[in-house]
Amino acid sequence: MQKEDAHIIEKVLGGDVKPFGLLLGRYAGGVRRFIGRMVANAEDAEELTQNVFLKAYRHLATFDAGKGAFGAWLNRIAYHEAIDFLRTKPSMEMLPMDDGQADGDWETEFPFEDAGSERVELLRKAVLALPAQDRMLVHMYYTDGLPLRDIAYVLDRQPDYLATRLQRIRKRLYTTIKRLEQHETK
Repeated sequence: MQKEDAHIIEKVLGGDVKPFGLLLGRYAGGVRRFIGRMVANAEDAEELTQNVFLKAYRHLATFDAGKGAFGAWLNRIAYHEAIDFLRTKPSMEMLPMDDGQADGDWETEFPFEDAGSERVELLRKAVLALPAQDRMLVHMYYTDGLPLRDIAYVLDRQPDYLATRLQRIRKRLYTTIKRLEQHETK
């Protein structure tokens, strides 16, 4: 896919705008899901997705395949677009804990086969209670299975920092699950 993307990017940079539609068609769904993990409102996520592709088109000449794949570059733009959006609307950051579909594709992306068990449901609630940036890190690492090196590129952080952050998130998830278990037994 990278060679094909590089060829399309060459054409677009050469002045032929049409092939950009191929990139849009190829990556729009993934970018929308990526943003949907951070932004609960579907309309906002759709608008942010459009903004990502506008920015990508405007800055296409800055894409460096040596730093990562085109999809990762788009996700990097998407991440920063979503974070900027959440900074302007901080009350929207938290997804509702009672609606597993709020973040778009949680049920289809949840990495456990027995998604109906109580323990998995508690984990789902605990993850949804995380701040958007932490929730995104959890999704990228555990759901998407991306290596820390790739996540570091998208999030513009050092892999060691992300490893430490994941460790802290796991502790927070453990504490939240214990608290939820105690709350449910009362």
